Amino acid sequence: MTARDKIIHNIQFLDHTASAIQRLAYDDTTDKLALVRSDNSIELWNCTHRIFRQKVIKRANKGSIECLVFCKSRLFSGSLDGKVIEHPLKHCSNVQQKSSVVVTGGACWCLAASYDQTFIAAGSEKGYVLLYTLTDDGLQYSKVLEQLSGRVIAVSWLKSGSHLVAATVAHLHICSIERGMVNSIRLGRSLELGKSAKKDMTRLMLWSLLVLPDFTIVAGDSRGMVTFWCGKTQTQISSVTSHKGAVLSLTHSSDCNSVYAAGADPTIRHLIRHGEKWFNSHKIEGHTHDVRSLVMDRHDRLLSGSADSRLGVFSFPPKVVYHISQAPTVGSVSISGENVLHGSGHHLQWWRLGGHGHKHSSKQDVLPSTQGRVLVARIVCHEEDSVVCCALNPSANIAGYATLRRNLKLYRLNKPSGCTELSLTSISVGAIARSSSESSSAEDLQIRRLLWLTDHSLVAITMNNQIQVWGISQEKASLSFVLPSIGTATTADILLSNNTTDEDLLYLSASQCGQLLVAATATVCVVYQINTGKHTVMPSHTSLITAVCVRSRHGSNMSNGGGSTSSKRCHQSPSSVAAVSGTVVVAYADLILREYDVLDASITPFGERIANAIAQNQNRLVVQNMSWDEHGDVLSLHDDTRIVFFSKKSVLGYSWDVVPKKKFKLVEDDNLLNNKNLMLLYGGANGAVQQQLTNGDSNNSSIELYVNKKRRVRHFNTKIDPVAEVWSKLSGVVSRTNSTIVLAQQLAGDAVASVELSFDAVRASLPLPLDIAKFGSK
Repeated sequence: MTARDKIIHNIQFLDHTASAIQRLAYDDTTDKLALVRSDNSIELWNCTHRIFRQKVIKRANKGSIECLVFCKSRLFSGSLDGKVIEHPLKHCSNVQQKSSVVVTGGACWCLAASYDQTFIAAGSEKGYVLLYTLTDDGLQYSKVLEQLSGRVIAVSWLKSGSHLVAATVAHLHICSIERGMVNSIRLGRSLELGKSAKKDMTRLMLWSLLVLPDFTIVAGDSRGMVTFWCGKTQTQISSVTSHKGAVLSLTHSSDCNSVYAAGADPTIRHLIRHGEKWFNSHKIEGHTHDVRSLVMDRHDRLLSGSADSRLGVFSFPPKVVYHISQAPTVGSVSISGENVLHGSGHHLQWWRLGGHGHKHSSKQDVLPSTQGRVLVARIVCHEEDSVVCCALNPSANIAGYATLRRNLKLYRLNKPSGCTELSLTSISVGAIARSSSESSSAEDLQIRRLLWLTDHSLVAITMNNQIQVWGISQEKASLSFVLPSIGTATTADILLSNNTTDEDLLYLSASQCGQLLVAATATVCVVYQINTGKHTVMPSHTSLITAVCVRSRHGSNMSNGGGSTSSKRCHQSPSSVAAVSGTVVVAYADLILREYDVLDASITPFGERIANAIAQNQNRLVVQNMSWDEHGDVLSLHDDTRIVFFSKKSVLGYSWDVVPKKKFKLVEDDNLLNNKNLMLLYGGANGAVQQQLTNGDSNNSSIELYVNKKRRVRHFNTKIDPVAEVWSKLSGVVSRTNSTIVLAQQLAGDAVASVELSFDAVRASLPLPLDIAKFGSK
């Protein structure tokens, strides 16, 4: 199977505006990362294995979120409207909030939780630092410290919890929690500053703050300097110039001997301690705009949030640097046939892909276009409303979408006889019977995900994880039935055994015949038989689910476009309807793939073979989506940067018993030996040192380095994994270096639709970087 066997529609014309990352917050207990963007949306990321986004919390309030913090695995944010809000994490939410408090003194600029998770400190516009304790109902006011002079820009706790340090415009304030005393340090009073620096004191402003466990206070200011102070004696220890502009964020390593600083220029500086002094070590590059927030996770990975909308990941040793681009939310892009529906903000765009010429050679990479793309329709919502999710039916003539205020909307595409222009006709959506949802509020029944089973049957997932099946007729849509929730007693034991409280339905997939539906949380995968109403729970795994894909074995895999599956279920008893056989492929965050039989939940022979297949192709990003071709033979899956194809016949037909052992290849190429990335891998004494080769695109080889007395590499042996070579022959890979893959799906024949975001288009939607805006082009 090669990638050249497929014809890929490269779709890069969708309307997408990137949003800068404002703040990051990390919870060590649950290994979760929260980030807030400039559009006030909060994203939750899981960092347990590979880092990936799990869900998005959209927030519609007008106050800009300025700070985030985890406390006892609960998420809180502070905004310019003066509120500290707790956000619910157990269920997806659009505008919901568990509780909120109003801080004294105007806008809330900073939040910090004590190390023992007892208090949350909030700093306000008028110089107040307020302490709150946590209760089951939310935050409870505890005390307010002595009013400080000016806006409280940052706060940080000493590990013992006895003191708290607050930063105002040009002062550091050391606050004793028990005594209530405040000692202030004015920056720039040290004799180390020269006359030219003292002249700039009127413009100096603190931007970031950090307190190490030994009571070393680290402060970043508008001059691009990082200063180190002894909190016990209140004297300056050292100062380092790290950036051209303001230092916006600071964090430290687990051993507290390294500090990372980020600011107005797109570089991250690594500062190390030598004795009592601190020095510049090296810089980390990769972002294009100012880096506004830094955190260190429990795996010693440095995570950075930038105004370029990307999340940066850095670890050392060995040196690994990569960036995860922002992508539209799951469910905001739908592909059906050669049609693409995209919902963003207040509108939806319905596109029909263009035609292409024939492939004259297997080496031909780009096919000539015979017909341009067509904008079929543009649907505009109310200016105060926004699109949550959307979906096209299999025949691509009905568009369904849900908004924050209007819930479900359906439009049918018509072409009247004798007319050349297309028109849209609204389909009436019936109300939900209150008897079936007496305990559910209007917000609980807000639809957040849509998926078509057939042309006449639509699945909707609500905020409270209710799985609704709607029947669609020519002029009306009505709720047919509700499937059993995943949170039943059958799966509760599995959830508890995995020690997780994350029960949101995150992933959906339907067979092309419309008889099988897969719904999955982060830990549980359930297959529903639509006609019988029965469901089967798939085996659990040690890692979290990132994607699912189901197909039926018997009958046509394509949508039959016939009668509604819901009507069949209503008029036939479960005992008289035979269960549909099929398989479901599940991808996990540790890059393990599994294929299960939907009837007995056993692993199929194909599932046993492909278990470690994707790990041979890449080692950093998780699988985001999967799809089968119309014949059920070729499985495609993709992450942000590549699409991988597996032929089931080729995998099962390969003679795995004759796979050779690992082989060695001696490399003495001068260009490779002088490779900087290779030199960084070396970390031992003279002689042979084995390290994993991480500067390539795969993890299928390791190296033996041979160095001389001057620690220069003479030559190295490359150990090549023969299993990886086999998978390179059995799979086809399409890589993207200048774009992010949002959604890739196989179409009829050999066609594949790949919705992508071009890096150049994303940069064009962003403002100028702060360093260029202030200092000019480089």
